Amino acid sequence: MQVQLQVPVLIFAQSGRYLAQSATQAGHTVWVADCFGDIDTLNIAERWQKLPSLHTLTNAHLLELLTTFANGQECQLVCGGGIEKNFPILSQLPTNINYIGNNSDTIKKIKMPQLFFSLLSRHSLPYPSTQLFQPEAQTGWLFKQSFGLGGTHITRLDREYSAQEGYFQQHITGISASILFLADGNKTQVIAINKQLVSDNQAIPFQLAAIETPFEISQPNHYLLTTAIDSITKETGLKGLNSLDFILDKHDQLFILEVNPRPSASIELVDHELIFQQHIQACRGTLPSETRATPSHYAGLYYLYAPQTVTIPLNMVWPLQSHDQPHAGTVIEIHQPICTIMVTELDQQRCRQKQHLLSLEIMQQLTKND
Repeated sequence: MQVQLQVPVLIFAQSGRYLAQSATQAGHTVWVADCFGDIDTLNIAERWQKLPSLHTLTNAHLLELLTTFANGQECQLVCGGGIEKNFPILSQLPTNINYIGNNSDTIKKIKMPQLFFSLLSRHSLPYPSTQLFQPEAQTGWLFKQSFGLGGTHITRLDREYSAQEGYFQQHITGISASILFLADGNKTQVIAINKQLVSDNQAIPFQLAAIETPFEISQPNHYLLTTAIDSITKETGLKGLNSLDFILDKHDQLFILEVNPRPSASIELVDHELIFQQHIQACRGTLPSETRATPSHYAGLYYLYAPQTVTIPLNMVWPLQSHDQPHAGTVIEIHQPICTIMVTELDQQRCRQKQHLLSLEIMQQLTKND
């Protein structure tokens, strides 16, 4: 029987399900503030707070929401995807909310493009050509919002953009990937290197479609990545779980794209009970004493998006491998996520075959009454 730890964990994220599950498996009572309130989130959350669309959420509104949600009770705040936009509130929290994660100064150094890319330059770390003003030629350039999620913040350069909202970066084609790591403010420990796949949706061409692990890279590139996360951590004070996104071009040259200074979705591909507690301990300055063994299996986290507007039926039967399950009657607009699918198999081919079959099973239920 799992012993419940006394102080609840308050999860803030666009989707808080995977953090809530890993915290629950580690023995914590969880409160969740997220945008969805999916079935599997509400099954484990002692409290749930509906969040508005994160791009509309002001610092003042979020601070008020979290303060009201905690209701004066002591809790530990752990943030997932979405805190980057509102990071200034982390230094303004009431005393009953004990924040565990990167502080506002660290997040600023990571997510403000002029600071982050200057840091990379100082350490001679490679990244695509990047600038804060719109280039004359549109071809071969992207516009990236500074505080986006899941690739939806990236667009091809096809109109005038405001540099106040983001930055302009050379478009490099290749294999997208990430490195998940723990940091204690000075040292780092690699957890996994993962491959990222984007959707074939032309309306949102860089939308994240899948994360797969393990992803093998060359020894020189592995050394470059570990050097990068060490240098970035020492200069910014990164703590806890973080991930660094990168791309490998056709010549296997590595370019750093960005750092996510909080637990990313790829932690779902790692043992939950261990990884959540390791995040807490790393934020307190202690890294695990043993390095993680190479996994003996292949794992994939896949995002199923709606090809058209669909409504979740009353008799929906979700496969065991599906997560972030919306409630019956929920309307999912075109290109929005229906759910995620987690598959573990012997190799990549079997993973993708299983994911395809599970996606068909779900879509057949959603479209049979159309």
